[in-house]
Amino acid sequence: MDQLQPFTLRGQALNDNAPDIRDLPLAAVVALNKATGREIEARKKSGEVLSPGVYSVDESLHIAASLSRAEDTSATPRFSPDALLRPVILLYADQAEDPVGWLDSILGNGGVLSTVAKLPTDKVERMIPTELRSAWDQHVANAKKIYQTAAGKIPRAGVTKVIATITPQPE
Repeated sequence: MDQLQPFTLRGQALNDNAPDIRDLPLAAVVALNKATGREIEARKKSGEVLSPGVYSVDESLHIAASLSRAEDTSATPRFSPDALLRPVILLYADQAEDPVGWLDSILGNGGVLSTVAKLPTDKVERMIPTELRSAWDQHVANAKKIYQTAAGKIPRAGVTKVIATITPQPE
């Protein structure tokens, strides 16, 4: 693994001769992105908020990082039962004597969906017998197995790990 050389980003307003970020190697930009992304998430978790407004930023930063990237792989796309519910409902509606009427009874104003939408989902779940919820879970698990067999694998980028230190630099 190649070690990244430390680099410094200089504030453009103070130093018009500063290197452009496009001049940095891709590994340096990825390291900067990963390291700052972690810092943003940590600040959000601690409750720090960027208020609406316009901010002028003119900071010089130094980043020293080590980056490793695993080989690309392939993976089955994520299984999402709710993405399959639309075609399932439409297939059932198409078999009804009055397809639009049946669909309206399920999805229309005053239909099942709008009724359930007014209630917290956990409250609705508690109203359903345990045996029925268990049967649902089992059917979804079976559908997931079928999906994973039927769906082709898609390319997935290898994991990128970054160990970085970003420090403000005096002018």
